[in-house]
Amino acid sequence: NLNNAFIRIDQEIQKLKLNQKLNQNYKLRTHVSFLPSKNEYQNFGIMQAMDILNAIFYIKENSPFKLMGGGIRTILFGNSYGGYLANLCAKIAPWSIDFILDNSSFVNLFGNIFRLIGFGKEIDFTRYHGTYDDTLFKNIFLYLSDKTYWNNNKFSKKYFSNARKIIREPLNKEHLIIQ
Repeated sequence: NLNNAFIRIDQEIQKLKLNQKLNQNYKLRTHVSFLPSKNEYQNFGIMQAMDILNAIFYIKENSPFKLMGGGIRTILFGNSYGGYLANLCAKIAPWSIDFILDNSSFVNLFGNIFRLIGFGKEIDFTRYHGTYDDTLFKNIFLYLSDKTYWNNNKFSKKYFSNARKIIREPLNKEHLIIQ
């Protein structure tokens, strides 16, 4: 398995260091993509927001939630990724959300946040990874990313185009106008 392979590689690097064939500070930089158990991919909030909205619509249409004439306000709150999902819900179905309490979410994919979608590894996995671990192995620096559906090849049907980016940006003013 993969873990055993990394253990063997780590041991071989250690031997090379002991024989002075590698610098003592050397660490192999390598990358691994997470493959979810159900083969899903990192869609960066779209499916999660749809799940939240479906739950809200169900609650609003079914007893005992029709108490008080069914006029109960919908308030979403969250911080970081949860706040992002709340804002994304409001972007997708603005008529269904009355208030959002948000603490420190990201509202656009500025800078290198696209790395969280998973395809930053195609550009440079040492800079645009989901996370990393430099403690698991003595001689290996392991970069990690989610499985992704997207790529940066403009000729591919899986190209992460600007349209696919801005749908995931809750407060993208230009997209809100045309939406």
